[in-house]
Amino acid sequence: VGDGTLFALPAPATIRAIQYELPEFIDFSDPLWFRKPWPYAHYVVEGSDGGQTWRLLADRRHGPWRGSQTDRFVPVRLSRVRLSGTLSNGKPFRVDKVRAFRSE
Repeated sequence: VGDGTLFALPAPATIRAIQYELPEFIDFSDPLWFRKPWPYAHYVVEGSDGGQTWRLLADRRHGPWRGSQTDRFVPVRLSRVRLSGTLSNGKPFRVDKVRAFRSE
């Protein structure tokens, strides 16, 4: 699904959730911002314990996703997390402030 973003954990760990922020879509300095289509992201979140095979952790290919997101899933051992998708405004897909939450 489109371009992607790859994050390596400092060490392999059993993860139960990740949190991240999608980019700011609206340019509020534009006086006509409210007349433009409301932008969104469609993407998937995958994890791997080595980079050879990837496991789907969250499917966000449907819905108008924007802002801060948290994906919870069955705890899984990971060393890498990959997010890939598209933004409706045509800009390259990216996320910021990624945090992984360990399973206890």
